[in-house]
Amino acid sequence: MNSIHPTSLQSTKNLWAGLALSLSVSVGLGAMVVMSDMRMSREAYEGGRFIKINVATGDIHGMIVKMEKKPEPKSPPLVYQKPKAVVAPEKEAAQPFAQAPVQSTMPEKELYPVDEFRRKTPFALELLPNSDLVERTAEGYVLPKAHPDGTAVAYRYYGKKMPVAKKAKKISIVIVNLGFDPEVTKRALTMDERFTLAVSPYAAHRSQLIQAMRAAGFEAWMMIPMQHEDYPIHDYGPLTLLKEESLEKNRSLVHKIIDKSEGIVGLIASPDERFSHSEHMDVLYQGLAGRGLLLALYDKHFVPENSAEQLLHVRPHIHGGVMPLHVDDLLRQLEAYAQAGDAIVTIAAMPNIMNALDEWAKKLADKNIALVPLSMQMPE
Repeated sequence: MNSIHPTSLQSTKNLWAGLALSLSVSVGLGAMVVMSDMRMSREAYEGGRFIKINVATGDIHGMIVKMEKKPEPKSPPLVYQKPKAVVAPEKEAAQPFAQAPVQSTMPEKELYPVDEFRRKTPFALELLPNSDLVERTAEGYVLPKAHPDGTAVAYRYYGKKMPVAKKAKKISIVIVNLGFDPEVTKRALTMDERFTLAVSPYAAHRSQLIQAMRAAGFEAWMMIPMQHEDYPIHDYGPLTLLKEESLEKNRSLVHKIIDKSEGIVGLIASPDERFSHSEHMDVLYQGLAGRGLLLALYDKHFVPENSAEQLLHVRPHIHGGVMPLHVDDLLRQLEAYAQAGDAIVTIAAMPNIMNALDEWAKKLADKNIALVPLSMQMPE
């Protein structure tokens, strides 16, 4: 530091005059005023110039300091270092996790054993997969497909049919995103078989879970994550179909989602999605339809270029964030949806809500409401 030159700024009790004076001095000196949230003072400084204003009293004090510019540190000279000898692989010491994990040959644990959930019902489902309705692709995926002669498709073969009174109003209620919490999922597998269950593509043991759903008498569906309207703030994970991705990438994601999913009837899109507005949507929908699967969307923007006979529309999605305060209000809301016309409602898996839904389902016949599996919303 070469020298210090104090500049005396006379005190004043008038805050506004002090502010004006300090600002004029600051500007003249090239100082920058920095506004902060400090209660008692505001400070301005740059390059050794310092001004302090006491907001409470209006007193102004200042000092101009001429700072010596410090030289930038020099980089140390480069020193040549002889490279270390390479250790031969056979002599190299073993390191933890040095190799890729070996794929286990042990059978997958039966988290959802079919026999545990199998029950005899008046409308039991055929459990044996139809080998004519699957194919193995060159990429190794095992995917649904329509029967070669067109006599069978997945949604008709695996769909669940139940009798409905002529004048009854139909409603389908889908418990969605099952497979994350085993206890919640197992509770869903004991519900009334007229409900529909949908497994998350991220669920562990999802192939087992689909077969357990069918053994318990349920129509099984798969969730398909699509780009949220607030993406990337809301991100449904690595299997999410994105508008900015290529058609090939999105088609590959669809194949990953439906891989080894024998027994599903169709796919249900994620709520608040905007992917169905994309240019790829029609090609992907036709691909799913060609494999004999149904698709349920929340958004009605998408209109297929050809047939829309395998497209359904969900009315609302009910989850913890929009749940009525009282369960009875939710049940009345569901009845109103049904009375207004055929309705499809998805509900997040919550044990207390599932308990209430089971009790409510027992009383629907008296209200002229038919609770039906989702595929029964298709036109006859």
